[in-house]
Amino acid sequence: MKLNALILACTASLLASPARAEVRINFDFFYDSLAPYGEWVDTDRYGNVWQPTGVDRDWSPYTDGYWSYTDAGWTWVSYEDFGGITYHYGRWVQLDEVGWCWVPGYDWGPAWVSWRKSDDYVGWAPLPPEARWEVKVGISSWSDTHYDVGPGWYSFCHSRDFGAPVIRHVLVPRTRNVTIINVTNNITNITYNYDRGYVFNGGLDYDYIAPRCSHSLPALKLVQNTTTNIFVNGNRGNVFINSQQGNALYVAAPPRAAGNWSVPTRRPVVAKTLVVPAVSRGWAGLDKDGVRDKLLVKMRSEVAGATPDSQPARAFRADSIASVPKKADPTLPRPSVLKANANRGSDDRTDGPSVLKKPITHPGVPEIDGKDVAKDAIRPAPAPGNGQDILKKPVSRPEISANPPGRADAPAILKKPVVRPEPPDRDPARRPAESATVLKKPRDADRRDLEPQRPPVIERPASAPKDDGGLRKKIAEQADREKTDSADRARGAAMAREKSNQERDAQEARSRELSKQRDAEDTRRMTVEKQRRSAEADDARRSQAEA
Repeated sequence: MKLNALILACTASLLASPARAEVRINFDFFYDSLAPYGEWVDTDRYGNVWQPTGVDRDWSPYTDGYWSYTDAGWTWVSYEDFGGITYHYGRWVQLDEVGWCWVPGYDWGPAWVSWRKSDDYVGWAPLPPEARWEVKVGISSWSDTHYDVGPGWYSFCHSRDFGAPVIRHVLVPRTRNVTIINVTNNITNITYNYDRGYVFNGGLDYDYIAPRCSHSLPALKLVQNTTTNIFVNGNRGNVFINSQQGNALYVAAPPRAAGNWSVPTRRPVVAKTLVVPAVSRGWAGLDKDGVRDKLLVKMRSEVAGATPDSQPARAFRADSIASVPKKADPTLPRPSVLKANANRGSDDRTDGPSVLKKPITHPGVPEIDGKDVAKDAIRPAPAPGNGQDILKKPVSRPEISANPPGRADAPAILKKPVVRPEPPDRDPARRPAESATVLKKPRDADRRDLEPQRPPVIERPASAPKDDGGLRKKIAEQADREKTDSADRARGAAMAREKSNQERDAQEARSRELSKQRDAEDTRRMTVEKQRRSAEADDARRSQAEA
């Protein structure tokens, strides 16, 4: 939180600073910026890749942050120090030996993900390194089948939770991904906005999802910063500045350098080297009972055989960003994170301002043309936050006629204080003269014989609570049963997660064993081939010698 505050403060100061020289990115830039937050791994398949450190075992990309809609489409705003680079450049891959790794890329995008949705769920998965960006083709709904993106790569949430300010708190457990995949369709559409000159991450319609969210989804103007003031000094190194100011989202988006941007100018320090690493595509543990085959049939039926050549991404439409501000204004107030609920009354669980549909009326005060007369004189403004009218001093009231103009039937307002009867335990002898009395005799009797009478106080014995046919006992038993069932479900879910983890570990172990066996078989085959070729060469030499 301190780092986020630091980033926001530094962004505010940098916005007013004069323009500086433009920054260009290359592999050396990525290496220096990401080295404090992870380690570099050398692979023969993807080259040098970067793995974050300090993340848990179940961590995956595009989970610690939130989604914001801009004129570049759905833009991912990360809370992680390395997120300004790894979620806007490059791709992600899951290696069996080390886990999730980032493969460098040099084209900026709002987010490089594949999208799925239904009426109840929205999901996204990081695109693999095979998803190369081409302006004329883009990336469309064939992303899952063409790049072999499995259920394990997806992060799903309910549609109502899509606008949450911390998305990882509302994600659905991945054990349900297979079920959700069967009820969702791929809607990916990453295309190019020629008017603005950058990638547009569409597919999920803003006007469709915004009314379904329990949190507001503010549409923001995207401002790309390409100058040298693109980062601040974080806990372990430089952090890209991505922050919301007013109605705009400021992001660091330096372009790639000219020439060989992917070739390092110096030898990078790598933590480990992986030869032929095994790639997990998100299908681990789904080979049983034909689950994988059924999901593949479902995914292929969605796109009906479409490929990048036969179905490029849909072209950008200007009306898709109609809700985005035309001009950035950092001085405007920041849009509210939560929706205002209009009819919450006095409920303390409000997440927005209450809206009163009718004016407040005060008993005993006449109304003229729908407004309270002398409302300010009779009811002073309450103290902030207490919700009560506390009068420490008598309030002077202006004289108001009994029948104000326009309200002939309005009740009269007393000009003198109202005398309230004393409580019944007060001594009758000390009661004021104008207090109400109860007479035993008629008024025409001799007043000397009158005696003040206090109304008797009737004390009713406290009745024992009714049993209501054992209703309270039934309610208590039902509560105990629900508590027990909840505990049983929690234990069952924990056991299911443990079993799933064990199956995944076993599957990974089998995959590694098969990989080792394949490597051993390849080595043996190569050895046999080498021996055969050596024998043939010896035979040829002997034949020549004999000839």
